[in-house]
Amino acid sequence: MEKTKNKENGLIRSQKSLYTKFKRINRLFKIHLSSLTLVFLLALGYIILWTYLVFTGQTIPELTQIYGLFGTIVTILITSVLSLLIIQIGIQIIFYGLFVIRGNRSLKQNKGEKIPKAAPYDGIVLYITNFYAFFNRYSKQKTTLVTRVKTFLFFNFFSGFFVIFLSTRILDTGSANVFINISMVIIFLLLVFFWLISLMTSFKIQKEIEKWEKLFPKLEEWAQELEQLSLENSIIFDEEELP
Repeated sequence: MEKTKNKENGLIRSQKSLYTKFKRINRLFKIHLSSLTLVFLLALGYIILWTYLVFTGQTIPELTQIYGLFGTIVTILITSVLSLLIIQIGIQIIFYGLFVIRGNRSLKQNKGEKIPKAAPYDGIVLYITNFYAFFNRYSKQKTTLVTRVKTFLFFNFFSGFFVIFLSTRILDTGSANVFINISMVIIFLLLVFFWLISLMTSFKIQKEIEKWEKLFPKLEEWAQELEQLSLENSIIFDEEELP
């Protein structure tokens, strides 16, 4: 009985340790998602404002002024690619947001419900299932989780970087409206600021992932141990009830 009790306590401590790590990484994902969402909204506002200025004749693209028709064609291509990148980021945010929401639900401890003593952190199994389901889409080949997360983070970095780069190609403060000029500059600077926050959070996520990836294989072992502990406790209880 004492041996079973010690094994149960050790299992609970292991679950608590991994649960704490998942809470921390999930918090980083929420920060990363928030910064990426702000990048998307600012980029969307930027391209809408710039398009409005062009169609209302309040500004003429710099490339058009220099190269004429060829400059106009290049500007249209830049705008099209920029718009596609913004749309791609928006779609990415939808799936990313669902991943974070499901993660929050998995890690939420329902204090009002009676939780089995041997498995107070059973949400970690749901979290890691959700984790793998989300990141599996970033690699068709069988790769490590760290590689998949790095691919995801690099994709976001790449998209944000090119949104900023292409935005500089159409950044034009030659509008007659001073307020609009200032607004475009402010939007662009905020875009760069939140992209940098997203980048720094990516480094933290990558560093954290590398620490606890080796713990994931233990989840299956824990599930089996929990099942065995429940069975042993049931047998012991039945034996104690015997006359």
